[in-house]
Amino acid sequence: MTAAPYRGVPVWTQGTATIANGQRIVTLTNSGIIATDAASGLDYSAVRDGDFFVVDGIGYCLITEVAGVSGASTATLTLAVNWTAPTQTAVAYRVSRMSMTSTGEARALMQQLLARGDKDSPFIKFYTDDSTGRLVVDPHAGAPGLYVGQTGVSDAALLAALTADRATGAVSFPSGVTGWALTGFRNRLCNASFAINQREVVGAVSLAAGAYGHDGLKAGASGSTYTYGSSGLGLDTLINPSAGSLIMPIEASMIEGGSYVLSHEGTAQARIWQGTGYVGSGAYATASRSAPLIVTGLAPNTQTNVEFANGTILRPQFEPGGFVQAYERRHPGVEFMLCERYYQRITGWGGGWQFGPNDLAVIGRFRTKMAAWPTIILVNGTQGAEQYSWSFQNILSIITTTVDADGGSMLLSTSTANQGTLGGLTRVAQIYAKAEL
Repeated sequence: MTAAPYRGVPVWTQGTATIANGQRIVTLTNSGIIATDAASGLDYSAVRDGDFFVVDGIGYCLITEVAGVSGASTATLTLAVNWTAPTQTAVAYRVSRMSMTSTGEARALMQQLLARGDKDSPFIKFYTDDSTGRLVVDPHAGAPGLYVGQTGVSDAALLAALTADRATGAVSFPSGVTGWALTGFRNRLCNASFAINQREVVGAVSLAAGAYGHDGLKAGASGSTYTYGSSGLGLDTLINPSAGSLIMPIEASMIEGGSYVLSHEGTAQARIWQGTGYVGSGAYATASRSAPLIVTGLAPNTQTNVEFANGTILRPQFEPGGFVQAYERRHPGVEFMLCERYYQRITGWGGGWQFGPNDLAVIGRFRTKMAAWPTIILVNGTQGAEQYSWSFQNILSIITTTVDADGGSMLLSTSTANQGTLGGLTRVAQIYAKAEL
């Protein structure tokens, strides 16, 4: 198509024209005046009745009708009067386009536009684009949904923000969701707020290799020294390791395998490794909310360990997948129960001095079923035993234990009581069941 100015109005000159003397029908070849609009599917003509057909130096006539088929090589124009000039065969021509769209046609086109997106005239894709980014609604993609990206990128480079499964209708967020957690218990770390401190460590905490400080937090192969303080409006504890490393082990039954992502709001780098013990492997890397540490190929049903180097540790989260979700804050009661699965104080067990004045036998159940058959340790036995309605006795040592993950019995050595009397543990007894990883 060639457009040229004629009295300020664009003209049409594509192809050639043929008309016989005394006739009103002009045959246009390769003119391209009839085309189909790709977006709407409507046929339209670049030449209309009311325009003028011109062969320079020969004739100039008003057009009253245009006919043709989209994509055809020929079209016809009907002139208002017979052509009085000599016959013209395959000559150059031009059409001075003076016409305007009729009211009816304009109304039909508007109706077609308004109907876009209904069941009879569905959108193929819907695009929005500005100087900062693109958004595409694509119902016909492999996964129909909403796709986004930077301005200027191709459709193939767009990221899937929301998709739907055609068969089930299930909605997915392939690039993750921020601001709220997708489901509960995504964070596989125990005591990630560090609010639970059953050992009541204080000040500068110095730990030997493999020893625990706060619940769920143990020293690495070189031990650890750390301090801690309040952070996050008093809800959470900020851990500040200055020597060695700190490990947060995850029970094997909490690992499905595959890809996981670690993030936190402190400065300490981290590494992730699988296995028991406290001797880790691998390089440390950044694990911030904006630049999380992603690992792939983790084996299922295998103890997994998150190990932090020096810096600060705040609200760590280790979750399945490759995208960071909002920090998961669990109820304190639930979190305490999770901690008790590995380390809990034994209270309320009862029995008596049946075997001698210094041998207290007690039985009971753990408040929370433990991760494994525990070891029983005596931390402080001062006035830890009560001879019911008689006196308080000190617990001196643990003689024997018979326990499993649910509970069991203990034989304790105490200060002298009355043989044959009943008794049990007091609320100040500090005997703990330990099944930490």
